[in-house]
Amino acid sequence: MELARIAADTGGRGSRLPSRPADAAIEAVLFDCDGVLVDSESLSASILSAMLDERGVTLGFAAALDLLRGRKVATWVAELFAGSALAGSQETFTRDYRARVSTAYRHELQAEPHAQELLDGMDVPYSIVSNAPEWKIRDGLTCARLEAGSAHQLVSAYDLQSWKPEPTVYLHAAAGLGVAAERCLAVEDSDAGVRAAHAAGMRVIHYTRDDAVPTHPLAVARSRHHAQTQLIIASLATQGAAV
Repeated sequence: MELARIAADTGGRGSRLPSRPADAAIEAVLFDCDGVLVDSESLSASILSAMLDERGVTLGFAAALDLLRGRKVATWVAELFAGSALAGSQETFTRDYRARVSTAYRHELQAEPHAQELLDGMDVPYSIVSNAPEWKIRDGLTCARLEAGSAHQLVSAYDLQSWKPEPTVYLHAAAGLGVAAERCLAVEDSDAGVRAAHAAGMRVIHYTRDDAVPTHPLAVARSRHHAQTQLIIASLATQGAAV
């Protein structure tokens, strides 16, 4: 089935799909975690906005989400302190933020819709690749009651000391699976993640449920829900698509 037909059949309005002839079929899939498998980034953005409001700094939900989505915590915290009159230390702010997020995970975190069906239906090997520490990846999956036991590995940028948009985590994940990068497909929601996977030589599905977010120009396809993600993966695993 052609990718354009998949997009039409699954409600993918405006999906950007490859127009060049099909390339090599993909042999492995690499999933980002936050914002792709678990709905953690919107929860984190709400917490960040509330924390700043308590400190007399106004940053709405949308701006908070843009600031933190797919990025290293230390980087965006440093930007906050450089751009506003926040009292206290970055270290204290970060500890408070992480503690609040951890508490919220246990009471509010949910999996992205149909994420479990997506993982259960995987016909090719997959790994989870994240800018978060490995403990946070595991915590998120557990709190969202998402079973990802068939994942080959959890690849954390903290273990490699190299964060997206650098391609290191994706190259490491591909090597761990024994699959060439150009035969891997990444599923990402953030600009940093899409750029990291693309820099590694991989094709990328841009996943977002927000119609206001434009399709990333480096993505070969866009998915607005994981039933669509599953169909795009199946097509790329059989017919391939141009990078």
